Amino acid sequence: MPTLVHIPYSPWSRRARLALQRMGVTVDLRPFTPVLSEPWLRAKLRRPLGRFTLPVLLRDGERPLTDSYDIVAWGHPRATAGGLLPAAHAEAVRAWADRADRAMEAGRVRTAHRVLDAPEALQASLPPPIGSLGPLGRAIGRDATRRLLRKYPSAPDEAPLRALCEAIDEALSATGDGTLLGTPTYADLAAACALAFVQPDRWSKVPRAAQSSWTEPDLATAHADVLAWRDTLLGDVAQQSGSGSPVA
Repeated sequence: MPTLVHIPYSPWSRRARLALQRMGVTVDLRPFTPVLSEPWLRAKLRRPLGRFTLPVLLRDGERPLTDSYDIVAWGHPRATAGGLLPAAHAEAVRAWADRADRAMEAGRVRTAHRVLDAPEALQASLPPPIGSLGPLGRAIGRDATRRLLRKYPSAPDEAPLRALCEAIDEALSATGDGTLLGTPTYADLAAACALAFVQPDRWSKVPRAAQSSWTEPDLATAHADVLAWRDTLLGDVAQQSGSGSPVA
């Protein structure tokens, strides 16, 4: 069975995982722990050096898939509960995924800067084996966060997040049916998961002590209706999977 390697709190991983779940596509789930899981995954990818991104779908005898959209495209023809990439909306879904990417890239940079300045958020974000090392663990965490910022250099601009919120609001007003394109598609999940960088939702795996570092208070207030839409959508997906209780 294919294995989805994912970071539970990462919106990139989450949108792929939830899309497969909503389509009824079964895969093994393997959580990735930064630093600790890297040697294993590099061996699987046959990539001893250089960058790699998550999520990753490992398939026996086939090339790994390392992009959320490609993973969802792989799952679409295997869907048992309805696909999320209808041909009639292919270009529009891709455009929404790209818009969500831009928002998440901006959110990642803004969040990383805030985590560096918030000892409690940094401590909460560390994998347990590293967090248990005390000051050494926090030093490792700061170094990993700085390396992330070097890996994804960009200006910490909130404009892409604001643009996503405004585009969602406009699309929902146009369709009037709770979807972005007039029918359920991957666009809905891609946009909804990206909103974690505006404010984490009740089902988020982001540690509570770090959630303020992920939050844009002004955007969260201005677009409370968009966040409410997100919560309804993700709540429906959680209920579908039988995990209707928010994560503690």
